[in-house]
Amino acid sequence: MRLPFIDAMLPDRQTLLFAAKHDSEQLARDLHCGATLPRSEAARPPLGPCAAVFFVCACVAYASGCRQTPSEPAPLQTSRAVPREVANGSRCIKPLPTVSPTSVERVQPSKCPQAPQGAMPLIVVPVRIEGVDAIVSAEFARTPDETERGLMYRTQLGDKSGMLFDLRERGEHDFWMRNTCIPLDMIFIDEDGTIVGVYEWATPLTETSRGVGCASRYVLEVAGGWARAHGVQPGKKVTLPR
Repeated sequence: MRLPFIDAMLPDRQTLLFAAKHDSEQLARDLHCGATLPRSEAARPPLGPCAAVFFVCACVAYASGCRQTPSEPAPLQTSRAVPREVANGSRCIKPLPTVSPTSVERVQPSKCPQAPQGAMPLIVVPVRIEGVDAIVSAEFARTPDETERGLMYRTQLGDKSGMLFDLRERGEHDFWMRNTCIPLDMIFIDEDGTIVGVYEWATPLTETSRGVGCASRYVLEVAGGWARAHGVQPGKKVTLPR
C-alpha cells in the first residue's frame, strides 16, 4: 500500500533519476550505518523535493538493513577422529581366518643380521590369555627405542616366550619384520585387554606393514603358529601388567 503524502511529493521519473544520480554519492557518505554527520555538514541547505524523496527511501533502507538485529552466529562445528568401532556402536574385532596361513621357516642364524652393540635388557612379565593354559613370559617393551628394536636379530624364541609392546596410545598400529629372523604371530590387544585380532606367520626379514585394521594399544609377539596352536581367539581377554 502506498502512502498518499508520498505520492504528492513524487516528481516525474526523469527528474527523480537525475536527482538520485546527483546526490547518491554524497548521501552514501552521509548515511553510513551508525555514523554521525560532521558538524560542517549540519549547515547544508534544505534538500529539494527529489533529494528529499531519495532521502526518505535511503532512511527506510537504513532502518530495515543497517539497524536490524544481527542473527546469532552458528554453533562452532568441531570434529575429532573417532575410532570406527565407537562410531558404529560396536567394537572392531577381526576374526581368526578359518584356514591357517602357510607356515614360514625361520632364517638360518648365519643369514641373520648381526645385532649392533648394546643389548637392551627388558623386564619380563607374565601374560595370561583367557582360555589358554600356557602363560607367556614376555619381555616388556615400553619406550620408543625398545619398541623399535623389538625382537630384531634374535635367532630363536621359546614356546612360552614372547614380547609385549605397550604402544602408549590407542590406534590402528602396524608392525614390520625388518631385521627380524623369526616368523611371528602378532596378537593385537585393546586397552581393556580384549584381543581385537591376530596376524599369523609374519615372514622374517620383510618390511611389509602388518596389522588387523582395528584399534589397539598393546601387541604381543610370539613364535609363528603359537596363537592358533594354543587356541587364541579374538574377543578373548588378556591379563596385562599394571
